[in-house]
Amino acid sequence: MEVLKVEGLSKRFGGVYSLEDVSFSVSGGERLAIIGPNGAGKTTLFNVLAGQLSATRGRVYLFGQEITNLAPNRRARLGIARSFQISNLFFNLTVLDNTLLAIQGRRARSFQMFRSIEMYGDMFAKAKKLLRTTDLWEKRDDLVRNMSHGEQRNLEIVLSLASEPKVLLLDEPTAGLTEAESANIFKVVSGLGSDTTVLFVAHDMDLVLNVADRIIVLHYGHTIAEGTPEGIQANPKVKEVYIGIKEPATDAEAH
Repeated sequence: MEVLKVEGLSKRFGGVYSLEDVSFSVSGGERLAIIGPNGAGKTTLFNVLAGQLSATRGRVYLFGQEITNLAPNRRARLGIARSFQISNLFFNLTVLDNTLLAIQGRRARSFQMFRSIEMYGDMFAKAKKLLRTTDLWEKRDDLVRNMSHGEQRNLEIVLSLASEPKVLLLDEPTAGLTEAESANIFKVVSGLGSDTTVLFVAHDMDLVLNVADRIIVLHYGHTIAEGTPEGIQANPKVKEVYIGIKEPATDAEAH
């Protein structure tokens, strides 16, 4: 089933297009990687999809409903969640408090940190389940500011999942992480159920090739290739633009 559809999406800043005429669709449960050099328009695309930026032109649909002009909070209510390149956490609160606040954001009642946690049994149970998926449960009482960068990135994913998203946007989830920390991110993303569709921006080719079902390559705001990890690796245009390897001309092309 088609979950997300993008038609002719463009975003202009002054006289410069950061995105121009980008179109694609994503099926339910798919893992779609968006790659490309710095300045390709990857984060701009995510900002438009999540509603942080408005599109200059084009349309975005979620489960067939047009959401092009919806505010970020309304998109979140419909099932879109995202993480950012820069941690977006409450650094002076504990890991558990951050998680409970994220869960409460989907509920009608408010969360009071000074009340007994027993009063929020269902929220506490969900927070425990989420934190265990990223091995953060043992650190639930730690202040976020005292965590490693990798642990903070894991917590970012936990908070994104707290809203039970249908579409999860991950912007450079392994940026600045050690090999072991990156491996944990692989495990978390790979372990998400088929009811969660994942789009992720990454420079980490291990993550891209091991997790993605399909890859879209952006260059100066344009889609230059789309296909399976194997197909993208073999694509001459991608090698030239993204990896920096230019295929030698064949005899036919030389004459």
